[in-house]
Amino acid sequence: MGLLLVYKKDKKAIRFLRISCSEFEKFGDKRGLAYVFRELGEIAVDNNNYDEADKFHHKSLQLRQELGDQRGKAISLYRLGRLNQLQENYELSKQYYLESLTIAKKSR
Repeated sequence: MGLLLVYKKDKKAIRFLRISCSEFEKFGDKRGLAYVFRELGEIAVDNNNYDEADKFHHKSLQLRQELGDQRGKAISLYRLGRLNQLQENYELSKQYYLESLTIAKKSR
């Protein structure tokens, strides 16, 4: 979370994430893209831009699924749960949290 505060306050770091996104896309690095999308999603949450956050977290989730990255999928689902909780979409939030928890328990 500390890094996210730096990103929020440092526009150069946000720019760096966007440049990183372009580079990961150019080289086809899905894992790198998933990470950048998750970070951009969290920045959007911090700035109360929930539509953008949803878009980035879903992109991250999609890539984690394509990679078969269960841990990353659980994290993305958790982030989507938190995002929906902030928007008071409690039933959807609960679904995301429960799916995340199920994956996390299986991964132990």
